[in-house]
Amino acid sequence: MTILSSRRQTCINDEALNSENVDDECLIRQQNTILKKEREQNMTTLDSSCTQKGEKGPFCNYAEDKYLVSSMYHQFRDIQNCVPFDIEELVEYGKSCEVCPYYGAKELHQSAKIVFCPYQYILYPWFQSAMGIKIPGNIIVFDEAHNIEDICRDVASVSIHEDGIHKWQRQVDEFREKLKKSYEKGKRKEVVDRILGEYWISFTKLKKWIQDQGLRLPILTYTQLSEAEVVTKFEEIGFGEKTLDTHFAYIKIFKDNDAEVKVPSEIISFVERIVYTLRSYYVNGKDGIPDYGTVLIKHEPKFTPSKTKRTKVAFTYELKLVCMNPGKTFKKLAPAHTIIVASGTLSPIESFKSELGVSFQHILSARHVIGRDQIWGGILTEKSFQKKERDDEWLQDWLGSVILSICDIVPSGVLVFLPSYGYLRQLLYRWELFPTEDTLMAKLRRIKQVFIEETGSNKASFKHCMEQYKHVVQSRGCVFFGVFRGKASEGVDFKDEEARSVIAVGIPHLPIKDPEVELKMKYNDRRSEFDRTFMSGNDWYSAQGFRALNQALGRCIRDKNDWGGVILLDSRFKLWKNKASLSAWLHEYLSNYETQHNLGISLNQFISRKLAI
Repeated sequence: MTILSSRRQTCINDEALNSENVDDECLIRQQNTILKKEREQNMTTLDSSCTQKGEKGPFCNYAEDKYLVSSMYHQFRDIQNCVPFDIEELVEYGKSCEVCPYYGAKELHQSAKIVFCPYQYILYPWFQSAMGIKIPGNIIVFDEAHNIEDICRDVASVSIHEDGIHKWQRQVDEFREKLKKSYEKGKRKEVVDRILGEYWISFTKLKKWIQDQGLRLPILTYTQLSEAEVVTKFEEIGFGEKTLDTHFAYIKIFKDNDAEVKVPSEIISFVERIVYTLRSYYVNGKDGIPDYGTVLIKHEPKFTPSKTKRTKVAFTYELKLVCMNPGKTFKKLAPAHTIIVASGTLSPIESFKSELGVSFQHILSARHVIGRDQIWGGILTEKSFQKKERDDEWLQDWLGSVILSICDIVPSGVLVFLPSYGYLRQLLYRWELFPTEDTLMAKLRRIKQVFIEETGSNKASFKHCMEQYKHVVQSRGCVFFGVFRGKASEGVDFKDEEARSVIAVGIPHLPIKDPEVELKMKYNDRRSEFDRTFMSGNDWYSAQGFRALNQALGRCIRDKNDWGGVILLDSRFKLWKNKASLSAWLHEYLSNYETQHNLGISLNQFISRKLAI
């Protein structure tokens, strides 16, 4: 077996790992090390007045024989003869052998029968190519595949922001200067410089067109562009359908591993993403309905702080080519021998069949491994949390009192999931101020330590927050506030005391006015007129909300000995169609409660029984 992952996860060179771009830094160090080794082997005498490429580094001795596949890499094969390993163990093994785990894992890939990797490596063509992943004849298992529809759409979509073009052009300018000063010989140097110059001009024209189109828009809005005008513009800047093969050839030149001066990965990926999307864009949709929607979005001005005043930056504009049909990506996996799509929260399953454009020959929806006495489920039908009602301060105070009451009943950890970060901030602000004599947050902190999932938090800060939470919850009660579709609701294993109860507030529907959501719903409505097996816009919209909800509810029970309570706060769950959209394993455990008092009595009885065992 082997595990394929990014350099960021497996690099053991501390200097490279702390660089801004680990991928580029790795290639530079690797090349310098190889050149140094070649000079040493050839006993080359260097002119003291001439500094050759790579003479002063930086170097990386962990991967010096990458191209020679040295005997050191074969040490990684020893790990295959042992028990299965994870990424952490792979990295530790690499450190003990003083060999790069990233390339060691790729070497193991050549003979591995089982390969673990992020499923983006299989779906995104540029990752698939870079990692050497083969699809034909192999068995593919997508685990935790509840977001596979979104990823399949994203694979075939691209967003081109005018600021992104400006950043790319700045990177190109810096690289071309570096290229001119380099000692690289041969035609490649001139060819790369010429191609980048052509791209620079093309994207300048595209940026100007995006800005001109954007100036016609009212404040903070968007418009849908016709397929004809988008195709015309891309043809004008040299990205027409007949030129794509040329662009793929250019990308191959950029990626030349033998080149002395490497084209930075960010420069390549910008062009590559556009070219791959256009290749899919130029393919006609089913029944003459284009599988793409193209929108131009006008973004709010940003403020840049300074010592004297805040400077207002002008409106910015973004062009999006949005793929509406995830089946365009998924069908490329057809050469595989077998495809298994697995997750604890695939419900509603009809969405997968419709969106991915496949008819699964076998569908298994198993019962949960736990017994009836290990879970308690309650729906508090007293209030509704539709978006139009959430600003009501009386409703916010009522919600706070319910959460406080549940936290007082439930020991150890309680997870609370809300529809958005904005609503979470709004609630916390209200609860910090009201009631004035003894605020709700003050009362809550006396019962449990409060943790909050911050919007936009990076992996390191979120990991630190989770480590703190899981440490503290072992000795005292904690409550964690997160959001649906956030990191905590989908990617964290809260076992035993870490989540004795999950509180779900409302139904996390996508923003109805989001341009991509509007385009997708209209697309589905058009497709469903021709294909009755295809979900309508409203059905798709509902499925996305309940899938996010089901994923969050799954944080409660994590193993066969676990136990806990699931609380749904929204009167809309009384409706049969909404209850039916919840994960099947939860249906038999749910009961309706019309008042907070009645729900509390039943929940308290359940908790008392479990604690008495």
